[in-house]
Amino acid sequence: MNMIGLRVFPFLFLLPIMVIGKTDKYRAIITNDPSTTITIAWNQVSGKNPTLYYDQTDFDRTWESYGYSMQPHKSVEAKGMNNHFVELTGLLPNTRYYFVIKDSDATSRRLYFTTLPDHAYERLSIIAGGDSRNNRAARQSANLLVSKLKPHVVLFGGDMTGGDNSRQWPQWMDDWQLTTTKDGRLTPIIPARGNHEYSNQSLIDLFDVPSKDVYYAVNLGGNLIRSYTLNSLISAGGDQAKWLKEDLQQSEAAIWKFAQYHYPIRPHTAKKRSRENQWNSWAGLFYEYGVDLVVECDAHTVKTTWPVRPSKENGSEEGFIRDDENGTIYIGEGCWGAPLRPNNKDRGWTRASGSFNQFKWLYVDAHKIEIRTVKTDNAAEVSELYEDQRFYSPEGINIWKPSSGDVITIFNNKPIAILPDLAQPIQPVAEAILPPPPPPKPKNEVTDLLAQLKGDTVHLELEIINESDNLQLELQRSSNGEFFKTIDTLLISEPSKDPKSIGLKDAKAAYMNQPEMFYRVKQIVDGEAVFSAIKSVELASWENYDLIDIHPVYKVYRFEYELKQITDVSIKIFNDNGEEELLNSFDKQAPGKHTKIINVGEFEPGTYLVKIQNGDRVLVRRMTL
Repeated sequence: MNMIGLRVFPFLFLLPIMVIGKTDKYRAIITNDPSTTITIAWNQVSGKNPTLYYDQTDFDRTWESYGYSMQPHKSVEAKGMNNHFVELTGLLPNTRYYFVIKDSDATSRRLYFTTLPDHAYERLSIIAGGDSRNNRAARQSANLLVSKLKPHVVLFGGDMTGGDNSRQWPQWMDDWQLTTTKDGRLTPIIPARGNHEYSNQSLIDLFDVPSKDVYYAVNLGGNLIRSYTLNSLISAGGDQAKWLKEDLQQSEAAIWKFAQYHYPIRPHTAKKRSRENQWNSWAGLFYEYGVDLVVECDAHTVKTTWPVRPSKENGSEEGFIRDDENGTIYIGEGCWGAPLRPNNKDRGWTRASGSFNQFKWLYVDAHKIEIRTVKTDNAAEVSELYEDQRFYSPEGINIWKPSSGDVITIFNNKPIAILPDLAQPIQPVAEAILPPPPPPKPKNEVTDLLAQLKGDTVHLELEIINESDNLQLELQRSSNGEFFKTIDTLLISEPSKDPKSIGLKDAKAAYMNQPEMFYRVKQIVDGEAVFSAIKSVELASWENYDLIDIHPVYKVYRFEYELKQITDVSIKIFNDNGEEELLNSFDKQAPGKHTKIINVGEFEPGTYLVKIQNGDRVLVRRMTL
């Protein structure tokens, strides 16, 4: 429901961090759908009653101007910090949100984050690595490079600190601020547990991970990636393997599948032992259900493999054999600042190995994955990219160039009808064989869109022509005419050369507490999004409900109404997304005055609409918590 972005200044290396407000050590965390949900966490240095104020508009530190607010759903004293967490939900995909944190003492600097796309049409940039303990200078350099490359997200495979204690964790959090850009962009993290996180509780207390066993999965870019975070510090089999198998079975729609965890199954240094329990419990599932890429850590070496499958047949080595068609690529193994180890245990299926500070830099779209290994020690010499440049190599970047090549490319061998085939190289004009001219394309378009308010429902009418089967449309809604969200999908399967009308209703709009609502229709033509003209509808301006008593402790509200005859009565409360938060029904109520007490103690702070209905009579008022 709330949204915002922060502005953190990435001070270099061991310099102290300037404090504007009474908060610090900010982080953005992904443990749910990152197109609509993100967790913002911070350390509350002093002050009481912190509130996060956020908006799609940048109001800098003027907290009163932000349109949304949310208070922490969780706070915990752990590792020398007073950790506070706010989970923002109902966000718009691929949208920038600015935010500040206001408490009784001060207002923080302004920061921001950007939600991920909710579809597979857009390319993602991802940084993956781990093991940042011990060497702060190397850790800070890698963090600074994150801020310059502007990835959508960082997959971090554990061992943040060496001792998991109240001295080292505040230092790590201070260093993590270097991943924040100069203009305040937070880089989201998806964290996994390492062996130097001495219990699952460390990840729960510091990153609010969604599982007490610290294994979970999220989608990135709609169905572009299903990303699994596993816990190699607990049993790889049992409940964890059962959960992994069931989720893989239910994720066939994912174009790519990734996994990250700490212990490598076959480490590339002789100083670390193999993990047979993970080979037995996970490697077979990765192969059977088409996991494309696995990120491992812990060994403090550098490695990439050829595609492999688990096998003990002739030609296999230590339980794996190369399989270029259906195998899984394993990359790693740490080196975000932990002590480096020698890369002295290659196998026949090892593509390349080394020993230096590094992380992996991934470009992912529906047609291919590109994997680069970035040496991180020269971060200060690397130029900074803008967000719209994140798929370019900045000046000064040090990409590892082993003899096997500096870019590993995984092509999608499954047909994708919704996108152009980006994986096919473009032939030079002199060599190209011109195909015959294509036949005329069928006409598929939205010729008009009408919208009007009738009662408390917005009625929409689309006029469309589809001369081919299966015209797919998305109806989108916006409260400001700029940021749109899909609220309904349509599949028009009966071809027609003549315009035809399709009627739709939006029953939520009137209860979103907005003076005006905007609509448009989206369709995909040759892999490109095409939008109809935008139409707006003026909505009712609800008055404040003046028959409310607010209990000073229990948040109990009193609603009063009078009936002229025996009738059924319903009381509904809607949040500012138009979603129904509460419904109470009262059957066959007698004539006269009635009082109802409603407990809203579990509601988040915000503005709500109350709808009291008896028969055809409806009363709607605004309620503020």
